[in-house]
Amino acid sequence: WQLMHWVMAGMAVLAVDCRAQGGVTGNRAHYTDSGMVSNVTTLGILDPYEYYYRAVYMDCVRAVDFAEGRPEVDPGRIAVRGTSQGGALGMAVCALDGRPGFGIVNVPSNSDMETRIAGRHGSFSAAADFLMRYPDQTDRVLETLSYFDTMNMADRIRCPIFASVALGDEVCPAKCYYASYNRITAPKEITVYPFNGHDGAGDVHMERELRYLRESGFLA
Repeated sequence: WQLMHWVMAGMAVLAVDCRAQGGVTGNRAHYTDSGMVSNVTTLGILDPYEYYYRAVYMDCVRAVDFAEGRPEVDPGRIAVRGTSQGGALGMAVCALDGRPGFGIVNVPSNSDMETRIAGRHGSFSAAADFLMRYPDQTDRVLETLSYFDTMNMADRIRCPIFASVALGDEVCPAKCYYASYNRITAPKEITVYPFNGHDGAGDVHMERELRYLRESGFLA
């Protein structure tokens, strides 16, 4: 039901179930140094080739492969959309793949990860816990995360981005996302909610998303 408004707007919808996050999708990725602390953001954190988000980012690119091959999907009108972690995945897909025509990213995660860790914001507080346990691995951890920080790939985005942040958000702080947003050279627009938190203004912003796609000509 959370996606029904997109279906009612005439869109074919494909939702990605992130591996090892409580859904039906498992995780067959190999981790030489499992050492997970608290949550999946620390899986494989000592090796960029094994880091958790390497697999998840590519899962999402493969989801575009699947969508593009469906007969009911116009491959020239693919959009990616997500909130929080999903917003980060949307940023990553738009940076790594040239097929999306639009990216809608709400209160996105995975931006300016070093600040997220230092402030113990959201899921990346687990990385701070990891570094409390293994302080000698700080440089190695930060190097790994740098490959998956959306601020280091934002300049690769070529499609329009419609973003949102909330100034009361302590999970994915607005200042962290701006580190990515300011590096986007493609057409972009951001909505700022001064008094909201990680809810991102909920249904109010959803209406703005639909209006944005209609005004852009993406929706009839």
